[in-house]
Amino acid sequence: GKKAKTYLLRNEFSTSSNATYYRDHYLHRGWDVAIDQPVKGGHVLSFRRSGESVDIVVQHIGEGTYIVGNTVKPGFF
Repeated sequence: GKKAKTYLLRNEFSTSSNATYYRDHYLHRGWDVAIDQPVKGGHVLSFRRSGESVDIVVQHIGEGTYIVGNTVKPGFF
């Protein structure tokens, strides 16, 4: 039993700007990087801390950049 949330965002910033923002955000809050990998047209990031995880995919599509984030925390629904 874990608690999970999924987020979908869209903005006009580049994939690299978004990746830098999320990397800095989580690193400055004590998270460890599990994955930090550029992919064609996007970027994949994964962070871990105390049994919690955050996975983020940043992808440029059309005229915008889409960010899908998934957080998982220990605990029951």
